[in-house]
Amino acid sequence: MSYLRRHVVTLCALAGFALISRTSSAWVETDVKSHVATIDVERSGRAVITQELTLGVRGGPLPGLEIAGVDLDAEPLPDATVSAVSGTKADLPLTPLLVEKRDDGTLRIEVDREKGLRTGVYLFRFQYRTNLLARDLIRRDGDDVEVRWVGPRFNEGIDSARALFRLPAGPTPPTLPSAGSSAGRIDDADALGGVFIGNLHRMADKDELDIVRPHVSRGEPVVWRVHASPKVFDAFAGATKSARPPSNDAHVALSSDSSQPRARLYWWLAAALIALGYASLVAAKWRIFSGVCATRGAVARALVQLPIGPRSTIAGTLLSGAFVAAAWFDQPTLGASLLVLAMACASHFAAPAKVTLRGPGQWLPLSESEAFARGTVPGSGRVLDGGTWPGLLAFLAVCAGFCCAAAYLFPLAPYQALLLLSSACSLPLFFTGRAAQLPADGATRPRAYLQRLSRELRREAGIKVVPWARIPERAREADDLRLLVQVRDAVRGLIGLETGVEYSSDLGGSSGSPFVLIRAREGSAAVSALPHEVVWTRGRKSDERAAILRPRLPTQAQCAALIIELAALLRDDNQSTSKPASSLGNGSRTVKPSRVASPAHAM
Repeated sequence: MSYLRRHVVTLCALAGFALISRTSSAWVETDVKSHVATIDVERSGRAVITQELTLGVRGGPLPGLEIAGVDLDAEPLPDATVSAVSGTKADLPLTPLLVEKRDDGTLRIEVDREKGLRTGVYLFRFQYRTNLLARDLIRRDGDDVEVRWVGPRFNEGIDSARALFRLPAGPTPPTLPSAGSSAGRIDDADALGGVFIGNLHRMADKDELDIVRPHVSRGEPVVWRVHASPKVFDAFAGATKSARPPSNDAHVALSSDSSQPRARLYWWLAAALIALGYASLVAAKWRIFSGVCATRGAVARALVQLPIGPRSTIAGTLLSGAFVAAAWFDQPTLGASLLVLAMACASHFAAPAKVTLRGPGQWLPLSESEAFARGTVPGSGRVLDGGTWPGLLAFLAVCAGFCCAAAYLFPLAPYQALLLLSSACSLPLFFTGRAAQLPADGATRPRAYLQRLSRELRREAGIKVVPWARIPERAREADDLRLLVQVRDAVRGLIGLETGVEYSSDLGGSSGSPFVLIRAREGSAAVSALPHEVVWTRGRKSDERAAILRPRLPTQAQCAALIIELAALLRDDNQSTSKPASSLGNGSRTVKPSRVASPAHAM
């Protein structure tokens, strides 16, 4: 029996080792040895791209590979093959490849061989068609035409990369562009810092320019460029030096060449109009906002502490500079920095003025039409206030204009279209220096809230509600609005109930919270009718006491419930009823003077 057990254990161990060895055999490592691309360009601007990739494989099997950064309009051609490089360990005859182009520009290459590829060095060869002219990779650059092609990206660095341009024969041979010159939107050679070596071969119908780059970094998309005669392409054969090539780009390069003075004049006029328009809007916003602050007892401030004249001029100049840097000189980082500085110069906010005690005044009853009538809202400045309907509609119209311009430019010049979508210069004009961020006007801000509360209290029997406004001495307009609640058959000593809204400043402007003010004679039955937790303070007169209660939630329903409960407690028929200490616990809470300052001292 023990003999049989030993054999079973041995067989299980051998099976485990076999599984481990089979799993380890799936390990594979690849190394790109070299990459050669042949760009055969026709007179129409279409091209056939042939790529030869030498790949070292260790382990295996390798079923295929993916190549990122291939031309987006690539149309794979048949007859893609892979074979073993002579002199290596691999022994693989010419084997077909299955090539699939994906929407993200990735080319999936699969080996049409069940066993895949194992250790060795292999040569992959595949072709596809693309249209360089339609993709704006062939464009006019001064007296010449620049032809460019962007190579694929590899996860590993390459010690040898090569591109062979085959162009139609022309009167002048193709050449490498000079350092720093580019007709496109990217300063390719300077930005990549590559070293290119070119060899020219002229034939009867073709000119070949062989370009070699000694090293390509990991993940680097090499941009290959050559200059050729315009006569080798049908689209440029009849064009003069100052004529515009029939490309889809609406961008006019700003260079030292004086062949397009009118186009450059248009760019300068656009930059000047941007500076003038933005400076005017910033100045108008400041004038309107400072005027509103003066009427609300606040001080208008700017994020950049400069007088409005220099500040608005600087804001317009910075915005124009951001436009020039991003659209002309292809410096998006510099353009974004100038844009942020321009927005900072256009940002406004309100600082609270010096706090002063409220002077004497007189409380007067008002009719509902007088108290709750909608005041005339000043029309000036509302169009630049994103918190109002006119301002919001104006901001949405500006955004819609930017989006429409971007949608129109995107097929022609995607770079400029993206610049329009990222434009945020209008945000400080519409969303800083808003009227909602100013201190609240106690006579107009609570109108809507008190009107709804008055309608709800009028439904209760035994309660009469009268609007109550305070008119300061030597003033014609009220500075505070409340509701005076009168209780029928009230207990002795009750002067009245008042309800209003107190406002406090915060980051977003001001927020309000309702309160209920109880006025009673000192030592009267009205004082003893309420729970002992209610804190009484001195009122307007020496024999008057006042208490402030607040609803647990600052809502209209909670405030109405609190007033209704107080009215029930302060009626004559409820004086003999014992009042538990928590009688106001469901509708209100007491507030001690140490936490909330009573407004009774200022009335």
